[in-house]
Formats: sequence, structure tokens, C-alpha cells
Amino acid sequence: MRGLAAPRLWPWHLLVAAVMTLFVTLGFWQLARHGQLQERNARLEARLDAPTLPLQERLADLDPDAPEGATANARFRPTSAAGVLLPDHEVLLRGRAYEERPGFHVLTPMRLDAATTAALGVQAGTLVLVNRGWIPFQTDDPVLPAWDAPTGRVAVDGWLEPEADPPTGFLSGLAPRDPPEGPLDRIARPDVDRLAAQMPAPLLPYVLVAERLAPAGAGDAPPPGTVREVRTGEDGWVALPVRVPTPEPEGGPHLSYALQWWSFALIGGVGYLFLLRERLRPSD
Repeated sequence: MRGLAAPRLWPWHLLVAAVMTLFVTLGFWQLARHGQLQERNARLEARLDAPTLPLQERLADLDPDAPEGATANARFRPTSAAGVLLPDHEVLLRGRAYEERPGFHVLTPMRLDAATTAALGVQAGTLVLVNRGWIPFQTDDPVLPAWDAPTGRVAVDGWLEPEADPPTGFLSGLAPRDPPEGPLDRIARPDVDRLAAQMPAPLLPYVLVAERLAPAGAGDAPPPGTVREVRTGEDGWVALPVRVPTPEPEGGPHLSYALQWWSFALIGGVGYLFLLRERLRPSD
């Protein structure tokens, strides 16, 4: 025991103690991340299990600037709306993947019905961006099957996403950005303020992600070709866009990471004690 208190060993004791403290702290940090993920999963399930409300009813209690965990946050709120799609003004949201294939999400503005805009208290003809789904990005074969939007009045069932403001913060300079001026056909994020100038009417600060898109009044069995679903085969993509999958809870690696960090701390501490025992053992 007297040897453990030798002055020459104190720097090593302090170094090992600092490393073990760091590992334990990282373990608790990962445990906190796991708890946050579980909270997000519970919030996701609760929101997606909620009844689908018409857009004017859903937006009554929502705030596009509310933080992620706030009650007024719009993300994943089941919503329905009706109107006319304007494919001449659609934009492609880049950096979106499906089954590990790069591509875009097709954002098509929809002119809302007069009854909806009146109930919302906004200008007649106001638009909302509808995420109609994913299309692939192909460098070797840029010719893709058409992803034409249905014509006439359509009904959309899906969930809401808030608009995406430009990034801020310490690392915001590394985030992809859109040019500050000029019309855009491909965008890094659905920034309503940035897109407003190229739209024929005001935009609501939300995106409606379509789970079902069909002519209004089509019921549960719309005519073939009016609902875009996932269809792939040996002959390639036969129906585009591919519907965005409904979000599901994530398990995440944080709990296993926490156990790993705590294991490193335990192994380091026990290993250091064995090393000291060997170094301080009297020689024959």
C-alpha cells in the first residue's frame, strides 16, 4: 500500500482517474441520449396514432416555429387537405434516399380549396407544399419515368412537417445552402420564405407529406394510377414518385454505447490495478 502512494506514481494515478471519469461521463451522456430517443419515439407514436384532422382544424393549435418537443410543433401530425396541384411550380428536395439509392423528394404546391383558406383566415388561393414522394437520381441514365401529378381537384392524406429555416449555429457554415436569390428547381431544404418569390400565391409554412393522394371523392378504391405507391421490379421504376415511408420508432445504439463506455472504464481501472501489482511486487 505504501508503494501506491509513491510520488512518482501520482501522475499515473491522476491520468487513469481522469480517463475513467471521462469514460463514465460518456456512458451517462449516451444513456441520456437513449432517454431522449425514447421520448421522441413515444412522441412519434402518439402523434401518428392521433386522428387525421382537416388542415384548418389541425393548424388551429400549431406553431410553425415551435421547438421539436413542444405541443404546438407540427411534425408528424396526421392531416388531410384538398385542392389543385400546380406541378409547373414544383421543386425537388435533394439529398433524399430510398433503399440506399440517392434521389429527391418532389414538393408540389397545392392550391387549397376556398373553404379551407376561409377557415384558416388566409388569402384565397393560398398554397401548401405537398411532398408527393421520392424519385431517383441517376447519373448514368438521366431519363426517368414521368412523375406527373394528378390533374383536377385532389385529396391528400398524410402528416405535417414544419418548414425548414436556414441553418444557424457554430457549424451552420458546413450545412448545404440554397443560393440567396433567383428561382430554384432543386433545394436543400423547404424554406418557405426562400421559395415564396417563385410561387404564384402565398405559401403556408408547412409541408404535407402525402401517404395517399387521389382525385377528391375517389373513396378508398381510387382508379388505377391515381395513387402513387412503391412499385419496383426487374424493368425498373414503374410508378413514381415512391411514397415516403411512414416514420417508425428507432432503437438507436445509445444504450449499447453507454454499456461500452462503462465497460472501458471498468477494464481500464482493473487493468491498471493489476499493472501496479506487477510493478510493485517484490523481486526475488
